[in-house]
Amino acid sequence: MTHRLRLKLASLTFAVLWTIWMIWSLSPMRPAELGLLAVCGAFAGLAWYWLYGTWYRWYFAGHVFPRRRTN
Repeated sequence: MTHRLRLKLASLTFAVLWTIWMIWSLSPMRPAELGLLAVCGAFAGLAWYWLYGTWYRWYFAGHVFPRRRTN
């Protein structure tokens, strides 16, 4: 399993769990509100994918594996 696939699955899981939690916590809803929460859940999944992917590239590119100096 590649890093990119794990990141996609994690963002999908986050989006689904976030949407379920919001629907459960705000239970009496109309269909328009459900649609809005679904869109917000998709946005939350995309934000997770972008933010975590950016952090991962930054963290492993320079922090954990420092670049070698060539003299």
